[in-house]
Amino acid sequence: MLIDRLVDVLECFERGKPLGITEISEQTSLAKGTVHRIVTNLRRRGFLEQKTGSKRYRLGPRLLSLSAVAASQNDLVQRLLPQMIQLRDQIGETVLLSIRLDEQSHFTAYQVESFHSIRMSAQIGKPRPLFLGCGGKAILAFRPVAERDRLLAGFTGSQTAAGEYRTSDSIRTDLESIRRVGYSKSTEELTPGATGVGVPIFDFAGDAIASLYIAGPLPRFSETAQGEAIRALESMARQSASAREAV
Repeated sequence: MLIDRLVDVLECFERGKPLGITEISEQTSLAKGTVHRIVTNLRRRGFLEQKTGSKRYRLGPRLLSLSAVAASQNDLVQRLLPQMIQLRDQIGETVLLSIRLDEQSHFTAYQVESFHSIRMSAQIGKPRPLFLGCGGKAILAFRPVAERDRLLAGFTGSQTAAGEYRTSDSIRTDLESIRRVGYSKSTEELTPGATGVGVPIFDFAGDAIASLYIAGPLPRFSETAQGEAIRALESMARQSASAREAV
């Protein structure tokens, strides 16, 4: 059926890697002509987009916006929303829930914004790399080693918003540190003037599927304020774990 073929094509992008027609054809066992027609229609409707200067495709904004809507309605958001509001009121900065999208990216599913006129916020549904920013790193650090290695295997380096050059080795070191202390920190990695701290959220199987993080502008969200935020996030994470175990 046509719907099965559409789903087969979309599922090829689960790992977040841009793909060409030939690769999709090989993964789905569909003829290249069939794949081309499906991809053309998905691109026209915004479910796929063509990577600039390339013949490869990736997930498009329409699919990501639907994913964000679904995420905002899921049990995780409903379960954590009261705690997110409490954290915002206690710390005074924006509290965000990010959900893993695939092996390379995550997206903000929900946020409770600070009351300050100058505050941090994120675009709901916009994919961001797992290896930059406290929200993504809090997830990636606790994913299986093989998955982290796949992401970094072809990594050639990336520059942060502050101009710092990050290599695969520096990212691995950062991730190992996060695993040791249990929380992530970042400063101006994705957004100039922004800093934040985050903790992973685990599912019932113990897999890191999301992160809860607090972000604020420099210099207001100081080291002292971040220390308080980390303690509050860790307390919330312990309560969440206890609630899972009680089910």
